[in-house]
Amino acid sequence: MSEVTFKPNQGRCLILPDEAEKKTESGIIIPDSANTDKPITGVIVADGLYDDGFFNEFSIGDRVGYPQHAVIDYKIDGVKYALVRHALIDGTM
Repeated sequence: MSEVTFKPNQGRCLILPDEAEKKTESGIIIPDSANTDKPITGVIVADGLYDDGFFNEFSIGDRVGYPQHAVIDYKIDGVKYALVRHALIDGTM
């Protein structure tokens, strides 16, 4: 993966999502359109830090989780990323 030069707006992170499971353990194929409330996971590749001294608990390279409904899909050089607000990120992955 090449370095990302995109700089998110303040308070947002650009995340490279992990590959979604395509099959259950019993072999059932899960379609891409399946709606699930399961959090999505990925790695932070760019961070729009606040300039006002706001404490940021995440760093580039951290693996994090985030709710599926909170994503703005973003494509850079053919690679799909997720743009997510800091407040919605779960760093306990």
